[in-house]
Amino acid sequence: MPLSITRAVRQSLSHLWYLVFHEPAPDAALRHIDRFLRFGIGMVIAKLVSAAAQILVGRVLGAADYGRLTVVLLLAGYFAVPIVGGWGLAFTRIAAQETEAKARLAALNSLLVVSLILCLLVCGTLFALRDHWGGWLSLDDRLVQWTIATTLLYAGWLLARQIAQAFQAWRTYLAVEMILAVVLVAVVLALVLWGRADLYPVLAAFWAAYALAGLGAAGFVVRAARLGVVLTYIKPIVRHGGFMLLSGLVTVSTYSLDRIILHKSLGPESVGLYQAHFMATFGIVSALLTILLTYLFPLFCRDDNGGWQRSVGRLSLLQYPVTIAISVIVGQFAIWLYGYPLSVPLFACLVLFAAVQFHVQMKAWYLSSKGADAALVALGSQLTFLVLNAMILLFLVGRLGIVSGGVALLAAALGSLLYLVCSERCNR
Repeated sequence: MPLSITRAVRQSLSHLWYLVFHEPAPDAALRHIDRFLRFGIGMVIAKLVSAAAQILVGRVLGAADYGRLTVVLLLAGYFAVPIVGGWGLAFTRIAAQETEAKARLAALNSLLVVSLILCLLVCGTLFALRDHWGGWLSLDDRLVQWTIATTLLYAGWLLARQIAQAFQAWRTYLAVEMILAVVLVAVVLALVLWGRADLYPVLAAFWAAYALAGLGAAGFVVRAARLGVVLTYIKPIVRHGGFMLLSGLVTVSTYSLDRIILHKSLGPESVGLYQAHFMATFGIVSALLTILLTYLFPLFCRDDNGGWQRSVGRLSLLQYPVTIAISVIVGQFAIWLYGYPLSVPLFACLVLFAAVQFHVQMKAWYLSSKGADAALVALGSQLTFLVLNAMILLFLVGRLGIVSGGVALLAAALGSLLYLVCSERCNR
């Protein structure tokens, strides 16, 4: 990164921080500007390509099939959480605290053992109960089988991302993200030119993208496997990962529940319209939030003296006008690219939700890095989110249609933020 750009960004952040809070910006925030800019710019490019792929898929499939695809991907993301979600984050915390490369590889070895066992259990359970959950979600047998296969490939891609994050191998992380986005766009474009851009060929494009991107961290996996079976870190991974697994399941449920309920109540076309609005607003902001938290989480894990806590609170407040502006400008353009009609009430709710949820996630991730006790507070906020979201959505879906999803998300995010603020004050 050119020194002039780094210096300009550092000075801009320092001036903005002093203007808002009347004190110098903390060194902890300024010290990582250069590395974060390199990582962030690469991630923004990857996320833009990925967003382009989503919009392209939405246009070529139409609202109904795009809704079906959305349900499959949401389910795959949910089912993949028990395989790698919580355990991978616990491994990231362990790796961030270890100083020797061999110890990190041993921890990865233990993670691979845990993930393999969970993979067999989860996939076996899904296959055995496929008629029950497939029938409840109104999915045919073929779509159920494709969902299980998508779960496996998605879990492999998610594992590759977590390995790169734990080793702070940001080039590898960028490669995993970029391969996914580029392969997806390339295969979908090929399908369009071939005249085969239907639901199942597009799903196969996601398979190819997840499989190839998951190979990005293969080097770390091979080095860890050469150690043989290492059980040393299984206990801490399972102990701390259990809390983070619950948190991950609740989080994924929260972001999946609205479209599952809309699918059952209003049908796949409504899910497609809602997904377009969601991706155009919170989807964009979530991508930026993921970039920030991916880089900061290992730093949070090493923050034993609490130096980052105040900075997290200040950054959370600074983001509100920026997040809302980005959501409005980029969101309207994205909806236009989708070619779907704009629902102004839904769009407005999701723009406000994006800003509030950014604040919630910054607080929750910082707490999750502090160990099991603090992670329980984060879990409580997510449970609050989930319960409020479900109750409000079920009450309003018959009255407001797809707008109910935006109202429920915004109200649930405000409730979750209130829970975190109250918990923070009670613990002082």
